[in-house]
Amino acid sequence: MAPEPGICEEKKRLQEELGRAIVQLSELQNLQMQDAHGNDPASDERIVTARQIKKAAKIALIQHLEQHGCWADELEYPPYPPKVATGRR
Repeated sequence: MAPEPGICEEKKRLQEELGRAIVQLSELQNLQMQDAHGNDPASDERIVTARQIKKAAKIALIQHLEQHGCWADELEYPPYPPKVATGRR
């Protein structure tokens, strides 16, 4: 089924979910780096969980893009500039 023109709301929601997961993981990793001891098992477990959440969000987005076909629904221009003939050989 071809996507309707315009912005796919599910794609937008999944992108935002992935973004939040990336930010959360980054914040946890930064806190761990700032910890002088760095031997907090609870911190390690939170990072493992955050990685799993990020991975699940990424997979959900990729699956949606593949199934719905909306990966390029917001592109207004070709991904590469068109080749221009220069007249040279």
